[in-house]
This record gives sequence, structure tokens and C-alpha cells, in this order.
Amino acid sequence: DPGDWYTDHVFTPGENGPGNRPLGSCGATELWTLPGWYDAQSEYQDLGIIQLDCEVGNETGWFGYFARPGPKALNGLVTHLRGYPGDKPFGTMWTDRKQVRVTQADMVFYRNDTFGGQSGSPVFQWGLYCAGPCAMAIHGYGIGHGGTPHQVNNHGVRISTAREALIASVAGQNG
Repeated sequence: DPGDWYTDHVFTPGENGPGNRPLGSCGATELWTLPGWYDAQSEYQDLGIIQLDCEVGNETGWFGYFARPGPKALNGLVTHLRGYPGDKPFGTMWTDRKQVRVTQADMVFYRNDTFGGQSGSPVFQWGLYCAGPCAMAIHGYGIGHGGTPHQVNNHGVRISTAREALIASVAGQNG
């Protein structure tokens, strides 16, 4: 039901502890997702794009993203996963670094340490495919469901070539 979707988003870039908000906060003006997520909540389609109501990226720089075509193109790449896990003090940012274990057409599997609350965090690396941090996936799921490789790896939606083009198109249309 579209009425069940959360729309009152607040983004606090760089927050690292309660009250430590060096760049203030931003809201969202527009939200996009893939039809397979919207219609059926398919984890392989769990990707969202958000238009912020501020231009904090002009101050901080922009987080890049990239696609690498091929069924095993990301295997072995070092990943960083940075977010706000619910098992740590509220509002504190944590990072873990590991390697991609399995690459599928629409999903990336890794063993970076994660916990509830980190969904939506970037799975990224530094500078190999673009200047600075570049996302290859968006974290969404922990271990323990489905078969292999889901059962033993954390995982997130892969930024495929088609998704890279979609993100670029939305960004281009929205400045």
C-alpha cells in the first residue's frame, strides 16, 4: 500500500554521536524506487534514490557510484560499509572493511559486519573506479535467510550498468 511508505526523511550527513551534526540536516523533496520493490518488495530491487532539499554536497563533495559488468566482476574487491548500526551507541557511525564474496547480476554478497539500522548504507571502495568513495551496492540484508549465498553473507543491491544509467538519468534531471 503506497500509504505505508515513510516520507518524512531527515538526513544528517557526517553525524557521529548525539548532537554531533557538523553539517546540519536535510530533508527530502522527492523519492524514487524500482517497480519490483514498490510492487512486490523484491530484495533484488530494493533500491531508492532521494532528492535532498539542501546542497550539502557542494560543501562535502559527492559520493560516487560505479558499475562493473560481468557475473564475477566485483568478486574479491575490497568493500567498506559505513553506517549507523543499532547495536552501537545511538547516532554513531561505524565502518567495516572486507571483500566481496559473490557477485550476482543484481546483488553483491560480503561479510562486512552489519546490524539492523544499516540498511541503505553504501557498500563502497576508495578511488579505484572514480575519484574518492564510490558505491558498488547499497546494503540491505543480513545473513540467515534463503539459501546460499544469502544464508552466510550480508548483501545488498548491486549497482548494475542499467542501474548506474538510471541513477545518472535521475541525477541529471534533478541537478
